[in-house]
Amino acid sequence: MSDRNGKTPSAPLMLMGRVGDILEGLSILVGAILLIGFFAAVVLDVVARTANNSLTWTQDAAIFAYVWCIFTTSAVCVRKNEHFSIELFSRLPKAVKLIQRLFILAILFVFAYYMIVYGGEYARLGLTRKSSSSGFPLFYAIVCIPLSSVAMTYFLIEQLVCFILGVDLSQISKKMAKKADEKDG
Repeated sequence: MSDRNGKTPSAPLMLMGRVGDILEGLSILVGAILLIGFFAAVVLDVVARTANNSLTWTQDAAIFAYVWCIFTTSAVCVRKNEHFSIELFSRLPKAVKLIQRLFILAILFVFAYYMIVYGGEYARLGLTRKSSSSGFPLFYAIVCIPLSSVAMTYFLIEQLVCFILGVDLSQISKKMAKKADEKDG
């Protein structure tokens, strides 16, 4: 693992990559558990309705799990640069691509900032609001927005530092290095 100049990335940079790997793994774990929870709640709801017995909490559990799954894994998509993009400008000169990359990072930073600030405010409002069908506090569904946005911000900082220092993320992240090796091999 060496940067463009053939040097090994510094210890703080490697630590940043390890923390990012842990955060990514935690986000994927939470997303996977909640995907299973979503599926289980939907199946349980269908079975209960088939038996002419309605469970009011299953719909809320499915919606809450779905929202959490989407937001936690969206942060991972930001780290892996697998978020929404338009390939219209894929054949631009290298200098323009660098400016484009910085512009995209800036937009994502602004988006993450607003998601943290207003998502947090919305989550606080959810402390006093409850789901109409089950009475479950909406806070538990909404708090994933600012939490995942904090993870997204960390991943954006990680990308920006790598961009500035001329280091590829796969050089500081074991998970990203494994992905790069699989892609090459």
